[in-house]
Amino acid sequence: MVLYGLGRVKENELGLYLVKSLLDRNRLPAEKQARYKLCIFALSQSTGDSAGSEIAKPKEFDNYGAINQFFYAQLYYPWVVKPFNTIQMDEDYTVEMDDAEAYEAREAINRGRELMDECRYDDAIEEFKRVTNKLPDHAVAHFKLAEAWLMTGNGDEASRELERAARFAPDDLDIRFFLRHIARFNKAPDEVLKDARMAVEKNANDAGAHDRLGTLLLMMDDMKSGRAEVERAVKLAPDKEEYRLDLAYALSSFYEGAALREVKAALRLAPRWLEAWLFLGAFYADLRRLGDAINAYRQALKIYPDNDLLHYLLGDAYFKAFNARNARIEMETAVELNPDNYEARRVLAGLYLVQGLKDKAIEQYEVLVEMEPGVEMVRKKLELLKRG
Repeated sequence: MVLYGLGRVKENELGLYLVKSLLDRNRLPAEKQARYKLCIFALSQSTGDSAGSEIAKPKEFDNYGAINQFFYAQLYYPWVVKPFNTIQMDEDYTVEMDDAEAYEAREAINRGRELMDECRYDDAIEEFKRVTNKLPDHAVAHFKLAEAWLMTGNGDEASRELERAARFAPDDLDIRFFLRHIARFNKAPDEVLKDARMAVEKNANDAGAHDRLGTLLLMMDDMKSGRAEVERAVKLAPDKEEYRLDLAYALSSFYEGAALREVKAALRLAPRWLEAWLFLGAFYADLRRLGDAINAYRQALKIYPDNDLLHYLLGDAYFKAFNARNARIEMETAVELNPDNYEARRVLAGLYLVQGLKDKAIEQYEVLVEMEPGVEMVRKKLELLKRG
């Protein structure tokens, strides 16, 4: 979540049309309408829609203020305001994202997925590496690379890629689930799966065996069979919080209410279990239930007040809820507790930038470049900020 910019002109024209249509039909509350009017102005800067600019530009906001609100609007309604490649920050500098590079990354990941479906794991690894070499902060590419390494039986490489993925997407439910269970792949996947099936056949009432088989199947993308095995484990041992959380993950993509019931059951069984709190908050955030996410993270922080990840996630939820003040406090706390928290620094830099604290933003971007020299987007931003 960094300050990306506006998209290609055609995409902006579509975004402008969609936003205006929403406003014309009066389907948005007043506060959101105000934000969208600012969004229209920001979009108009790149489309040349002078009428939109005149209608939308409030007297109290200059271009910088409109961009600030556009940033929040994109986070709140990403399907209307798409993520983008250029944003004008007054007339001194422009932050740009390479459209061709982003397109190549998407295509490489899609090719890698197709190769995975064909069981051509070595070729898939090369496609995913193509992305991570160019975009080292691409969490999805690192995660898919981890999956591919798992399928070749290389658990060490898979673990390294999962850790990289978690560095750039610490609240991703898939990544966290894989990190919890990566140790179960201690040999080739076929052998691991064979052993797990034999354990279930040997003792059909062994809850642990069902959970092990279920999690392995889930990690191998057999969601239906995996969910059935984990459900069996929960029926056999309803008081095991680990099985409850595994079931919550298995249900999370299609059965939101049931997933919430299971993670809450896990927390009743183990009220101090950090992983369950992280799941609950992240799942609420994915559902855009930001108030619930904030409450979950605040409750967890009562137990773990010095956990930098919780402070980052709470700040992220505040940020998505347009509470920049509290977001900044939490991000600053996260960075203070753990200077190596890359995403907290990156969001904090963006917050400083949209709040007009350019020098503070530069300080954070300088550290970010030292932490991950290969992330070209951050390096570009730093150079442009210093130039401006």
